[in-house]
Amino acid sequence: MRMQRKFLSTVAALAIGAAGLSAAEAALDAAQVIAARQQDLKSLNKNFKALNEELRKSSPDKAVILDSAQAMEKLAAALPSWFPAGTGPETGLKTSAKAEIWTRPADFTRVAEGLSTESHKLAELAVAGDMTAVVAQAKKAGAACGACHEDFRVKHD
Repeated sequence: MRMQRKFLSTVAALAIGAAGLSAAEAALDAAQVIAARQQDLKSLNKNFKALNEELRKSSPDKAVILDSAQAMEKLAAALPSWFPAGTGPETGLKTSAKAEIWTRPADFTRVAEGLSTESHKLAELAVAGDMTAVVAQAKKAGAACGACHEDFRVKHD
């Protein structure tokens, strides 16, 4: 009987230890996911900024516009996958992602897909080289980006 209790205590201690390791691993994974997400969002912003700066020039470089638009299209398409469960404010880690991303996933997906759609149209127009249409579509892509910020991103002063 004593041997059985000692064995069960050892098994329980190992299980608790393994659970603690899993929690630590989960925290590390969440930190890595958040860091990667923040990097991808910065890249999306960087490309959108480069595209808009180019469009303001009297002689915009169509290659820069195309590269930026295609990068935005790729990033926007992947955006919903950057927010797996367990990587929100509940982690206690620094993130501008609101809990609403996870509490209202259908709304978040719909808004994120709006950005993906508008970015796809932007890339298509950039390929066609119609700068007037690209300017108009860049505004639509910007509005789609901002729509996500309204409900799903913490506002900073």
